[in-house]
Amino acid sequence: MTEIIGTTFANDTEEFAEIVNSFENGLFEVRIDAMDDYNTADLAEIDKRLIITVRCEKEGGLKKIPEDERLKIFKDLLTVEPSFIDIEFRSRILDEVLDLINDTPTKSIVSYHDFEKTPDLDRLDHLYEKMDEKDPDLIKIVTFCNTPRDNSKISEFVLDKSNLISFCMGREGMISRIFSLKYCPMTYGSISGSHTAPGQFSVKELKQIKEMLVDE
Repeated sequence: MTEIIGTTFANDTEEFAEIVNSFENGLFEVRIDAMDDYNTADLAEIDKRLIITVRCEKEGGLKKIPEDERLKIFKDLLTVEPSFIDIEFRSRILDEVLDLINDTPTKSIVSYHDFEKTPDLDRLDHLYEKMDEKDPDLIKIVTFCNTPRDNSKISEFVLDKSNLISFCMGREGMISRIFSLKYCPMTYGSISGSHTAPGQFSVKELKQIKEMLVDE
């Protein structure tokens, strides 16, 4: 069963918690890098509904945060014990963050984002294998769709990988997001009218598509 993750940008954790509490259930990605400030107390009561990330700038983060500072932020946020922490595969602090996660009930998502292209299938498989060596709970590989063929690559890539979240960004890649509803453990949709990634559906749209095409 694919979990549809709600995404949005908020100015701070208080605003984000208010948004999450307006929904009866579901998991939500909180982007600390998009916020002016954060307070762990705001997140404590919604801890099990959170996927927390402090996205680095080179993989779509909205501001430049030094890696040592990001590590301190991750350590602080783990005191909330969210459902998941998302950390980039190419980050210098990857191993340190995974070690911190391993001492908590929180699960790990190791992620990779390519904002320019979708690599060939051999490259994707090799990347997946290298990421899987880190033994995360989930692997997230998101690429950019330039041609319809890129959707086909991702659709083939996700088969028989139960811990893999993968789809394409961009309007051309919206088909791959539909495919992820059937073959990935999670996929992502916007919840506040503003998309956090190009080509993104809203949670409402994804639920409608899932009901019409996937759950039949």
